[in-house]
Amino acid sequence: MERGNPRMSSGSYFPKPVKAVAIPKKNGGTRILGIPTVEDRIAQMVAKLYFEPQVEPIFYQDSYGYRPNKSAIQALEVTRTRCWRKDWVLEFDIKGLFDNTKMLYGKNIQTLINTLNPIIIGTANYWSSVVSKEVYTAMDNYIWVNVYRFLRRLHPKKSWKWIKEKYFKPDKTGQSKNKWILTEPITNNQLKKMAWTPIVRHSQIKHDYSPYNKELKEYFSKRDKKEFDKNNVAYRQKLAKKQDYKCPPMWNEHN
Repeated sequence: MERGNPRMSSGSYFPKPVKAVAIPKKNGGTRILGIPTVEDRIAQMVAKLYFEPQVEPIFYQDSYGYRPNKSAIQALEVTRTRCWRKDWVLEFDIKGLFDNTKMLYGKNIQTLINTLNPIIIGTANYWSSVVSKEVYTAMDNYIWVNVYRFLRRLHPKKSWKWIKEKYFKPDKTGQSKNKWILTEPITNNQLKKMAWTPIVRHSQIKHDYSPYNKELKEYFSKRDKKEFDKNNVAYRQKLAKKQDYKCPPMWNEHN
């Protein structure tokens, strides 16, 4: 810290006021985002790199926020395990995630699929470590109803038989025997199903395991690889394995 900024070690460093920037929300209104100066960002990183290795090994075992290799998913897994001992109800609202279908009326099928697929895949992956199959099926049904309405508005003068033959095809990935997959007629791109995402229980990190412990380097490396495979499609997994999950070196053309 002394080499980076003498004021930090002397106690005379004080961060500057952040710049308030109004970020528009999708549903109207704005939210304020505070942007620090570059100097303050550097100071924050210096403090993090100095303190984190020292305090990480002694953190409270049920602390999951803003810690390396910790996440809300791990907290959910602990909650799930403990709540088996009692009667409990978990309620959450993800209906708003699919309000895009209402905004997309008048657009084409490709736009609809390109908009919904990342939301479907991302949401399904996030909740894939908890009991979610029934919720996934319910959400797939909800999406299907909205897709039906979308197609009816898109082709108000066409029969349902015409719409069905034009836009619904069997699953091309072979993940299911479903013959009612929304398909873009030209590109053959298909709308994903939440229920295709497998439920895989999250493996907890032991509370006293720290990524700063050199003896645990292999342990965290294996976890990182599993997490990458979970969150990436097959061709990216294949490429990562070919490169041993490491970015290739960047060479200057003159080297």
